[in-house]
Amino acid sequence: MTSRIDSIWMIANLAFTDSLKGKIAQHPCLISTLMCASYEKNKEISSETAAAFVNLLAATENRTLMANNNELVRILCFLVTEGGDARSRATGTLKNIASAPKNRERLLSYDNIIILDALAHTAVDTMDDKAAFRASGALKNFECVRKRPHFCASTEFSFQP
Repeated sequence: MTSRIDSIWMIANLAFTDSLKGKIAQHPCLISTLMCASYEKNKEISSETAAAFVNLLAATENRTLMANNNELVRILCFLVTEGGDARSRATGTLKNIASAPKNRERLLSYDNIIILDALAHTAVDTMDDKAAFRASGALKNFECVRKRPHFCASTEFSFQP
């Protein structure tokens, strides 16, 4: 298990390097490996995969590419519910994705607005100040919701991982 965690940690560190962010984001095998690892019931693996995603999506050029990956969006919402470092990192990743205006409407239409549910829960119900701050920032990025009331019509949201 340690070698698996170390491998994901190395990918996360490589993803921190500006010159590699684009290359890693476009590598389908690395992204799918990280996504599969995200579902493991191991807090260290969840934390390191979330670190890789937040590092990759710190690059503006990766935000739209990754926002178009429905499975990745679902995984990020799942990681937001995990707690620990994974929660704050996944919340930061959603904040990064939502910072690109062309992603917002698409993200809000994804799976019954699951993103708003995950972020609102994190902003209000968590004791993790870092995750709550990032969730508030992500929600602020979705300010366009006020301009599109049909996105707010449903008040019942739930995330089922």
